[in-house]
Amino acid sequence: ILGILKSGGAYVPIDPKYPQDRIHYMLEDANLAIVLTSNTSKDLLPKREEINIVDLDKDWTAIGNHSNTNLSSQTDSKSLAYVIYTSGSTGRPKGVMVEHGNIVSLCTSCDYITLDADTVCLPTGSISFDATTLEFWGPLLNGGRLILSDTDSLLDTQSLKDLLLKHSVTTLWMTASWFSQVVEQDVSVFDSLTYLLVGGDKVLSSSTNKLKGHNDALQIINGYGPTENTTFSTTYTIKAEEGSSIPIGRPLKNRSVYIVDQELNILPIGVAGELCVGGAGVARGYLNQEELTKEK
Repeated sequence: ILGILKSGGAYVPIDPKYPQDRIHYMLEDANLAIVLTSNTSKDLLPKREEINIVDLDKDWTAIGNHSNTNLSSQTDSKSLAYVIYTSGSTGRPKGVMVEHGNIVSLCTSCDYITLDADTVCLPTGSISFDATTLEFWGPLLNGGRLILSDTDSLLDTQSLKDLLLKHSVTTLWMTASWFSQVVEQDVSVFDSLTYLLVGGDKVLSSSTNKLKGHNDALQIINGYGPTENTTFSTTYTIKAEEGSSIPIGRPLKNRSVYIVDQELNILPIGVAGELCVGGAGVARGYLNQEELTKEK
């Protein structure tokens, strides 16, 4: 990924665990000319002449023969950084085009978390999930450290606990359901952390209350937002015992949130409506779907 961005290109993360027809659709929809893969995942790819498949398990010798000097990059804040495909729960997956400036707005000069040279982050999500935007670039853009691990080590609670302690991990992101599961198994897993970000679904107050009761110093953050607004639109720091419903909080300092009616008029406090998000996180649009981009 670092190499792709340094070259001025954009990356499209594809989880090899996806169904093969979904993988083929994403390759075709994104019109990918180069695919970086491993020997174990190569068989999932279509055999087409127009796709240049680079096997990272065996092609390092050829890669190493190229120059190692820095390229003259023309990248700026409006350059495309990645395309992440949504789940496709309402039809075919949509490719969301996120720019460099969108990532910088999420990961630098943050008001919802401290990211600096002392930050140590252990990414937990699939490479095709937009939480990696914060997990990868949060530490790397702020002089911090990134710890990489295989999935099996993450999903085993004792192994996860060992990883966090061994590397003095300060910052962790988890899905809400996984977080609740780990809290029930061993609430002390998170003892090394300064920040725990939870999201992707409704966060249960029973889980956060149990963890805060064990470790009141830990800052637990409920992060909310769609891929189209670059991972987080709003955050809420859970400081004490919460009631049955945990708020999604307030917008990041460079984001905006509006609650509107069907005609997009802003509604008074206490009136239910549609949540619209904006600001520096708003992505370029949907790949190959100009009309849908204009609509949204």
